[in-house]
Amino acid sequence: MRHRLTRAVTAVAVITLPATVGAYPASAGTMAQEPSNVAALVHLGSAGTGCKKDSVQATELPDGSLGLTYPDLALKAAGHRTCGSIFELDPPEGWTAAVPGVRLAGTGHLVGSAKATLTTSTYFGGASPDEVAETGTTMSSLRGTYRVRNDFPVERLAFQPCGRKTFLNIDVVIGLETDKVPSTFALRQLVVSPADFVYRQCPR
Repeated sequence: MRHRLTRAVTAVAVITLPATVGAYPASAGTMAQEPSNVAALVHLGSAGTGCKKDSVQATELPDGSLGLTYPDLALKAAGHRTCGSIFELDPPEGWTAAVPGVRLAGTGHLVGSAKATLTTSTYFGGASPDEVAETGTTMSSLRGTYRVRNDFPVERLAFQPCGRKTFLNIDVVIGLETDKVPSTFALRQLVVSPADFVYRQCPR
């Protein structure tokens, strides 16, 4: 069951903003004047080895972005954990949209040769492997908090199929490579901003 919630309630958040065209080229369709309508983004839920069902909280941030908070996406030993989130994305009529990147924040204590990885991917339901956009960040010598932005390759942006109602997926994988020296790594927040979305017109 889906609920529309306000800024004060964090189980599901709805963002509705004026749509803008990002400065990214599109490989198909046309980039013209920005859509005059609005874009809507709804967080429907998250699940994975690093996030229990209903544990991820979605909140509208002061700048109009949508922030997902992860209470359990953490590692204290070598390994990987995942969390996949599903969204309803409604571009203006006659347009399709893609997420160009996400902002990530968390904490870590990497000792010795330890390395941590943050991999993010985005795609729409029913996508083939070559329709998945993926990127990642590797960290070392981390002590305390971090903030990074994972931008997807411009030529691989995942656009919603024109004329089809499909859900947007954003998956996160955290990884930790360490020897016998204890290290920790955690992702606490992912931020996606509808104001950053890239738009292109659907064929008529």
